[in-house]
Amino acid sequence: MKPTSTYNAKPIQQSNEWIQREVFVYKPTTFYHNGISHVRSIIKTIKKVEHINHQTKEVTNSTRIQFCIANFREEAEFFHNKILHHWKVETMHQYKDNALREDDHNCHLNPFLMTIIRSMILNILHLNGAKSIQEQLINNRWDLDDSISQLLKFSF
Repeated sequence: MKPTSTYNAKPIQQSNEWIQREVFVYKPTTFYHNGISHVRSIIKTIKKVEHINHQTKEVTNSTRIQFCIANFREEAEFFHNKILHHWKVETMHQYKDNALREDDHNCHLNPFLMTIIRSMILNILHLNGAKSIQEQLINNRWDLDDSISQLLKFSF
């Protein structure tokens, strides 16, 4: 099947990796499985990653292929931007889940407020130049004085 739209993103550097994405959009001519008849686009993303180990100067390459479906039609660049936006949100959630154990939170009283407080904690740690968020949280979780001093370093 030939793609209806393609997009080659400019390579971007994230930490010690160079990332290149290619996005292909296909318009399915027939797609019907278990009652799913409203798929309008199949999106294929090829993510090429070049990882550079700064200590050994070793370069490793990897390629990941991801497929998505959508119930509307759009150009490949649009889907590329949507996918990147989604992963920005997931990256923040990964911090909140791993470091702050957000998914283990079982209090059902005002969960929206709790997630805002967790986001504020992460932002304050970033602003104070924390090298490892999880390590910083673990080191300070029982030391109330140090935790408060970290909060007060950031002036509102």
